[in-house]
Amino acid sequence: ELGLIKINKDYTLRTKDILFIERNKSKATVYTKDASYETCYSLNNICEELPDSFVRVHRSYIVNQEAISMINKDEKAIYFSNGLSCPMGQFYHSV
Repeated sequence: ELGLIKINKDYTLRTKDILFIERNKSKATVYTKDASYETCYSLNNICEELPDSFVRVHRSYIVNQEAISMINKDEKAIYFSNGLSCPMGQFYHSV
């Protein structure tokens, strides 16, 4: 209940610090406001460990709804306060 998730053998992050997670081929990248971390865990495995504020918005992306600063439905993009963005998939959860 501490809101922690183990990313790899070196890093454990507070879930509230995670903006979004991107899957790219065999690795996933976890983005926070200040850094990014690679993991070999699948998005499905990561999803099981995350609180309900995280939703799958694309085949390759999970976002923290509490970290979203803007959604542009015309561009199908989600923006975060640090300037990063990720796409929204057509058939995935709407935030």
